[in-house]
Amino acid sequence: MPTGFEVQVRTVEVYSAPAQSLIRRLCDELAVMYDTPSEEVEWYFQEIKPVERGVFAVAFSEGEPIGCGAIRPYIEDAQVAEVKRVYVEPLWRKRGVARLVMLALEVEAQNLGYRKMQLETGNIQVAAIRLYESLGYQHCTCFGHYANDPLSVCFEKSLPTE
Repeated sequence: MPTGFEVQVRTVEVYSAPAQSLIRRLCDELAVMYDTPSEEVEWYFQEIKPVERGVFAVAFSEGEPIGCGAIRPYIEDAQVAEVKRVYVEPLWRKRGVARLVMLALEVEAQNLGYRKMQLETGNIQVAAIRLYESLGYQHCTCFGHYANDPLSVCFEKSLPTE
């Protein structure tokens, strides 16, 4: 990987090859991280589908997909965007790619009229937790099907209004 690199984050269709490839690698990594058989995280892969007011963003460098993230409307509150599938290829980590993806998702969320973003991550995903805290996300009570999950840590952030 070059030391000087350019990253572009753009929205893509969730069923596009770059999106599907990154989601698959995310699922594989989570299976190893949480010592879970791959078939048990398969729902994570299968759950991805296009949704109204949803966005899937991919970070590219020299045409190669290197990271991703998504937002979708939170079912219980149409003003809240739920962040999903934030992932960066291992060789590209600690270079600001996840931050660029998150910032792009925040802009997309504002453009779609969301007032807040919420997300869940695993309690052993220390780098992700640090990233979200550094971006101004605050710990919150876990929501939805994460409410009683001892492995979940949840965050939220209010978006600026015009």
